[in-house]
Amino acid sequence: MPKWPLDRRLWITLPLLCLAVFMLRPTATTQQLNSSTTLASPNFAISTTGGHILTNVANNDTAGAVTIGSGTSTISHNFVGYTSAPACTVTPTSDPAAVGVISGTWWVTTSAAAVTVHTHNNVGSSGIAFNYVCVGNPT
Repeated sequence: MPKWPLDRRLWITLPLLCLAVFMLRPTATTQQLNSSTTLASPNFAISTTGGHILTNVANNDTAGAVTIGSGTSTISHNFVGYTSAPACTVTPTSDPAAVGVISGTWWVTTSAAAVTVHTHNNVGSSGIAFNYVCVGNPT
């Protein structure tokens, strides 16, 4: 013979459990990206055409290039929008040794005001360009 009080509790508890699970589900909506979708905000966009990340800003605070000129050993790009120093990486666009920079003797420093590329010695006659990428406001 069935135990009706137990069955009745199960039939009451199960819908309440389902309702609780439904209420706790993630509420974020997803965006399906296809070949013509661009996700954008005022200063940042992701385009699925070629998988490009676009900064949409003219000040080059996120990415850009700087060139250390002949006879000098530093170059800076001054920032516009950072409140603390971002994390920046720098890569030479040609062989530093070809312009007199001793191998492994260039580095980068950052502050809220600028990203600066340094070499231990002055660069030769043609100068050298560096690409940089800066991200975030680490604290």
